[in-house]
Amino acid sequence: MQLTAEDARDIADALIEGAKVTNNYLDDNINTISRSDYDRLFESLNSLIQAASSVTTVAVGLAIDDLKNPASELKTAIGNANKALSTLKAVSKVSGIVSSLTDLAAGVIAKHPRAVAKAARSLATLVADQGNDA
Repeated sequence: MQLTAEDARDIADALIEGAKVTNNYLDDNINTISRSDYDRLFESLNSLIQAASSVTTVAVGLAIDDLKNPASELKTAIGNANKALSTLKAVSKVSGIVSSLTDLAAGVIAKHPRAVAKAARSLATLVADQGNDA
């Protein structure tokens, strides 16, 4: 079966939603199910979370494979942001760029390609708009 990065991400999101529903079930029924059933379901929940994480890792790998040179592209975006930071005067502009850099780092740490792409787009927009430093 051939998966795209988007397919893998959608599957991971669906698995995570299943984990959330399972967790809610445990919370809602903690006093009505036996301890052994609770423990067994909790163990299954943890396995589901681990599986979703693995699918997310696959999605990140596929998304990264689609980029020509992801490390270089991200380093360039970060370098451009750092340059902009050194020239900006308006605290709101500085804050926006720093926030986008933080979001970018969090997306990389979380291995979440959508978050990385969103933060990179935001960063590019803020850097391009630096001429309007008011």
